[in-house]
Amino acid sequence: MRLLASLAATAVLLLMSAADGAPQSADARLRALYTAEWTWREAQFADNEDSQKPIADHLPKVDPKSQAARLAYWQKVMVELLAIPRAKLSPTEQVNYDVYKPQIAALIASQEFHDYEMPANSDTTFWTDIGYTARKPFRSLADYRNWIAQMRDIPRYFREQIGEMRAGLARGFTPPRVTLQGRDSSITAVTEAAPERSLLYVPFVEMPNISEIDRAELRAQAVGVIRDTVQPAYRELLKFMRDEYVPGTRTTLAAEAMPDGKAWYRAQILEYTTLALEPSAIHDLGLREVASLHAQMLDVMRETGFKGDFPAFLKFLRTDPQFYAKTPEELLMRAAWIAKKFDGKASTYFGFLPRMRFAIVPCRTI
Repeated sequence: MRLLASLAATAVLLLMSAADGAPQSADARLRALYTAEWTWREAQFADNEDSQKPIADHLPKVDPKSQAARLAYWQKVMVELLAIPRAKLSPTEQVNYDVYKPQIAALIASQEFHDYEMPANSDTTFWTDIGYTARKPFRSLADYRNWIAQMRDIPRYFREQIGEMRAGLARGFTPPRVTLQGRDSSITAVTEAAPERSLLYVPFVEMPNISEIDRAELRAQAVGVIRDTVQPAYRELLKFMRDEYVPGTRTTLAAEAMPDGKAWYRAQILEYTTLALEPSAIHDLGLREVASLHAQMLDVMRETGFKGDFPAFLKFLRTDPQFYAKTPEELLMRAAWIAKKFDGKASTYFGFLPRMRFAIVPCRTI
């Protein structure tokens, strides 16, 4: 919150300076623009994986009106950005400009292609994203109360997401059907679990620094909200996915089968690689990298003294008992050991490392 307040204050001071008639440098204009936009963006998306942010008391609005407003806002930002002469920026702000402009362009493209009409795929779904919040540190009484309020907002949020998915379904803008097989298990993990066993209840298990009276009250509220509000919303979502969405998704695989699929795919390449390359060039690059990795794997196989061919080596790695933990405790310990070995090597491969540490705990699914 202190960071957001600081960013907002900076933006206000810069804008007040402009209003007072003081000429703004190109640097000041750019900083005012991206500071104000970032503050707005943070407010638009109520929660994310940032463990330093307090827990929000609501979920984002994803209805058509909100999506149209985001597009209009980012288009306005782009107009203002293009009006700033890059050549007059300091070297530092030129770098910021070169990073920020493609970012805004990607956000605009995402809205124009209505990416929000496909909020679930084989990798990410809006309903499992909620679980990231449940795993965040809860530091205050307000965090727990806000989490209960956020769970109460799930039915509204799910209805809006389902509405967007229906719009995508109507025009053939969906993931391939095969990639959604089994995705309903992350929904039934909520619908079939006792409220106290749900991942959404995890924040209420320990509750450090919360009084016993508040713990009892909040736990009772959480159980009631999960049972009476959250689980019915997940059941409604499950019915939609099984009866309507998955049966109606496309049976094709290539993105070009979607409406304006080729242009959408190029926009995805630009967003995720920052490279204006043709899909064929990306594919060729991937083939070269896979060939290089395969050669390295063969070298490692030979170093171990394995006598068979590569398929036999893979079978050996997948089936030999020596590579499998015998108990849950052994699995946790081996995972911790592997993670710490990586910690010792991470700085060799990455210039910037996250400050937040991580823990290894038995898994709860959602």
